[in-house]
Amino acid sequence: MHEINTFQLLNVFTGEGARGNACCVCFTDDISDAKKLLLIAQDFNQPATAFVKRQSAGVYNIRWFAPEAEIDLCGHGALAATQVLLDDDHRLDEVSFHYKGGALRGMRVGGRVSILGDGISCDESSVPRWLIDGFGEDVLAYFPSANKHIVLMKDHRLISALKPNWPPLLESGVFSFAVTAEGSDADFVSRVFLPSFIHKEDQATGSAHMVLAPFWSQRLNKVSLEAHQVSPRGGRMKCVVSDQQVQLIAACTYFGQGRVIS
Repeated sequence: MHEINTFQLLNVFTGEGARGNACCVCFTDDISDAKKLLLIAQDFNQPATAFVKRQSAGVYNIRWFAPEAEIDLCGHGALAATQVLLDDDHRLDEVSFHYKGGALRGMRVGGRVSILGDGISCDESSVPRWLIDGFGEDVLAYFPSANKHIVLMKDHRLISALKPNWPPLLESGVFSFAVTAEGSDADFVSRVFLPSFIHKEDQATGSAHMVLAPFWSQRLNKVSLEAHQVSPRGGRMKCVVSDQQVQLIAACTYFGQGRVIS
């Protein structure tokens, strides 16, 4: 098992044409001090830092922080932690994570890892004018949720070329958007935007797919879907929807490790 205060750096959701999203996984004996954890996350300066504390065999408490603030649910941070823990102890086939909003199961799936958690529902709403001002006239429909708000576009080619107009999106007060369309090389494509963050696009986003997977599963009448996040770095993942739960399957690649000096 890792010593206290070690860390690993990984890219998550890597694959064909996809460099994924970077994450730092930090092991510590105390995750109670949010201010201290935020300062450490700012020093790492990764899109997310996952702080993991062992509770019992195979069971962990976890918190995630971006440099700006704590993250309520971070799929790529949970996948990165799963990869490190299962690589560290090959006797384990599964781990569980407890966070403020619930629990996730992390598992091996062939040469990849997965997390399993509750899907997030969304409901269609009228398209507000500020959304058109922010994303353009090709918005088809709008589906707010308790996490990412889905913005459905007419064509997958529009997603890659999209250049948001930030002021109306920032003024809306919405934390994040998952802009999506049916795909060509995947069942669906997406990009995730966070208007109030310094880095306004998330490169590969697990939490968004806890909303997108049930959404597209219903629209396409499929329980297993291939997803492509067409950000500049790109992200690839498989989504399996069953009994109101979503399994995200992803490849992870290490790029660093070390110890926190406190």
